[in-house]
Amino acid sequence: MTNGRESHDLWALGDCIVKPLSAGTFLLVRRDTGAAAPLDEVWKPFLRNLTRFRTLPGHAAAIAGASDQFRGREPSIESALASMLPTGLFVTARALGEQLVTAAPAAGELPPGVLAITTCDRPACLERVLESMAACQERLGEAIPCEVFDDSREEVNRLRNAELVAAAAQRFPVRYLGPAEQEGFLNSLCARFPEDAEPLRWLLSRDHPENRGQPSYGVPLNHLMLRHAGRRLVLVDDDSVLDGWVGRDAGETPVFEETSATASVFSDIGEARDSLRRFSGNPLGAHVGALGSMVGGFLSGFYPAHAIAGAWGRSGSAEMVDLEPADSRIRSTTNGLLGDPGTDFDFKVINLLPATVVTNEDAYRSFRESPRCLFSGSGQPVLHRQETFQRATVAGIHLDPYMAPVLPTGRGEDDMLGFLMRFLYPQDLGLRLPFALEHRPPSARTWIMDSGALDPSRWVAFAGIKQWLPDVPVPRSLDPAEKMRLAAVGLERLAAGPDAVQRLSGGRIAGYKSVLADVYSDLVQALESHPDGCDAWKGDIEQVVRHIQGEFKAPGRIPEAIAQRMVDRVKRYAGAIPAWNRAFAFRRDEGPECSA
Repeated sequence: MTNGRESHDLWALGDCIVKPLSAGTFLLVRRDTGAAAPLDEVWKPFLRNLTRFRTLPGHAAAIAGASDQFRGREPSIESALASMLPTGLFVTARALGEQLVTAAPAAGELPPGVLAITTCDRPACLERVLESMAACQERLGEAIPCEVFDDSREEVNRLRNAELVAAAAQRFPVRYLGPAEQEGFLNSLCARFPEDAEPLRWLLSRDHPENRGQPSYGVPLNHLMLRHAGRRLVLVDDDSVLDGWVGRDAGETPVFEETSATASVFSDIGEARDSLRRFSGNPLGAHVGALGSMVGGFLSGFYPAHAIAGAWGRSGSAEMVDLEPADSRIRSTTNGLLGDPGTDFDFKVINLLPATVVTNEDAYRSFRESPRCLFSGSGQPVLHRQETFQRATVAGIHLDPYMAPVLPTGRGEDDMLGFLMRFLYPQDLGLRLPFALEHRPPSARTWIMDSGALDPSRWVAFAGIKQWLPDVPVPRSLDPAEKMRLAAVGLERLAAGPDAVQRLSGGRIAGYKSVLADVYSDLVQALESHPDGCDAWKGDIEQVVRHIQGEFKAPGRIPEAIAQRMVDRVKRYAGAIPAWNRAFAFRRDEGPECSA
């Protein structure tokens, strides 16, 4: 049996490796301490489950609920878990939290923060966000430098954008980066590293021959990350409005968690605002204030050392056993969204609709014809494993000491950046701030409930890198730039393999069908939950379900030419990493005064 404290503490299995022993047993060894113990094979299916912080009764209930073999045997499971505690395989949230606070180095001076607005042929949106930013800057008291990266294609829009930035510069420090400034910056790098000019132009210019005529969403991001290497960069989308909104019961105390933000659907922005309350803080200050902070130092501003286990929340479900107390930082910041959810599957909202809409034909058709309006937010600040990174409104990246580039063309640049942050900085966390900022595209878009949103080309852009990078053996403890250099060598080797096209194609299809399976499960669950749903609602779901069923029956092949292009992109990206690393180190060490 467990004593009182053991029963109430939150426990998790440490970061362990499994070594085979005799038949029916295996050896579990903690990577950090070397603590080890032999365990019966019966525990193997539950090892991942045990890495989440829970009370011992909570672990026992989770195991019993996941296995018919153990259902109803919670007391014996709890007793068995308690007998493992002396082995040192487990860690408590209380102990880890205290280490985070006490082992974190004294707060040093963080590198400067800079704001960057990216805009493309939307002067009206830029004018609105500049006005919104001016109000935020005035409330901050100490202005944060800002740049506007103009990716516009039309000359008339570039001229108007430059005028808007010049006018805004009378209110707060903001600088215009148009084609001339962008080209000047790139030329200065190419002059400094002439042998790297070609890969740098591929990463940083939409006019590179391989990038022309393609959606070059990654180019502005690469340009800004390199321009501000070593700094804290907060990215602002031009169709956002810096008005913060939170749920009525939202709190300010951070917790560790892994679940997605909660979401609600509204008929219009007015209805949403009526059910929320204004965020009392400053959104820009919240991003800049947290970005780059040591996790322990950040938490100590909210919890006394003896109560730090409260950061794991009442559920204690976050998987954070391999945090490094002396070296874990907040690597990225994001916030919620109010308004148009951007590029996403519209039918994800099916399970968010109230029964009054689902069951009423007129109400559902009215919803379908209304502008897309979603609130996504969290009840309090959430520290997470950077499982998502989205720049729909505002997002921050800590660029010290290093960050790898994203692919210059194709979609998925946010997902790729989040993936790279997890790879390069496994000890670091993302912070999801509790407020939502308004996302207002220039024209309202209605909900689209059809299977076209499941086009597999959405995931092609960095599919090869995502599939192969985890297979490259790179020591976790390496400097991140060296880690990326070795990873690039491994990617080039994998892409040069004789079966590279077949392996990448197979992995791509498997990933696509995994996404389909998740969507299918959600839609079937919705149908089962509302057998009384109206015909229009059922019709929307059923046509997507039929599409998915057809995709599962299809042979699942990617045309060889497309698969070959995916492999070629991996080679191209890996080959550009040495040039990027040299330019990044130069920019980081020379500082912002070198900006062209």
